[in-house]
Amino acid sequence: MKIHDCYSFLARLGSIARLTVALTAAFTAAHAESAASPSSGKETVATSQGVQTQPVLVRKALKKALRTKHDRNPELTPEERKSMPRYAKIDIAWLELRGTGQPELERTVNALLRENARMPENIKTMAANPFSDITSSIHRAFLHDGLLSVAYEVYDYGHGAANGSSSINAVNFDLQQGKALTLEDLFPVSSLPALSLLVQSELERKGRGAQFRGIASDNCFFFDRRALTLCFDQGDIDARYEGVAEAKLPWARVAPLLARNETTKRVLKFVEKKATAGAAPVSSR
Repeated sequence: MKIHDCYSFLARLGSIARLTVALTAAFTAAHAESAASPSSGKETVATSQGVQTQPVLVRKALKKALRTKHDRNPELTPEERKSMPRYAKIDIAWLELRGTGQPELERTVNALLRENARMPENIKTMAANPFSDITSSIHRAFLHDGLLSVAYEVYDYGHGAANGSSSINAVNFDLQQGKALTLEDLFPVSSLPALSLLVQSELERKGRGAQFRGIASDNCFFFDRRALTLCFDQGDIDARYEGVAEAKLPWARVAPLLARNETTKRVLKFVEKKATAGAAPVSSR
């Protein structure tokens, strides 16, 4: 091979090498960009530690008929066994928290979200001896600025009972503080009598609460950016046929009664800034 041909061959090899490096760099950049783009309907946030997804509530559901064992119950008479339903009807919707980047926190919150929707960790537990029909629906869902509030409306009919019962089960959680919230986290005990008066006034306006005797620290409640809602199960504060009851109080009305802590600082933003953030995104995945 002539010297001139050798130089030409080496030049071509150099060009190929430079092209390979350029293509590799372009592919790497494109891959990094696609990894940072939103996927699966979740928002993403670029940080110095990488890309993180924002928390999201995902809707889950179970609809199932479970074979009962009433026909083998020795405590029932033959006539009672025949009158009992052969199947327990289960129709449960619940929410799961995802995208926090904190697996332990999500396990804790999701256990509460399942429990209050009457959804067992293992369906086999419920199927072992089903004795009631359960319907649970998502009543309200809110997730903003690390504050989570979910309320379920639950109907439970125990086989053999004259009537079923309705209730509202709520889960309130401060994701930033890592703890479940009670009314005492929002209001000092000294404020509960004044809060009770506001609730009583709202109930009376709706023609409810004939047997209302005041708010306790373990009272059911849920909230969003607009209002705090106190909830009462069927038969708690008036006749059972009236059903569940709610007293919705705008945050502006209860703000003077709030405790002063890290949780209520974010709650007060709803009043002071009239935040426009909507309810939690709910996915059907």
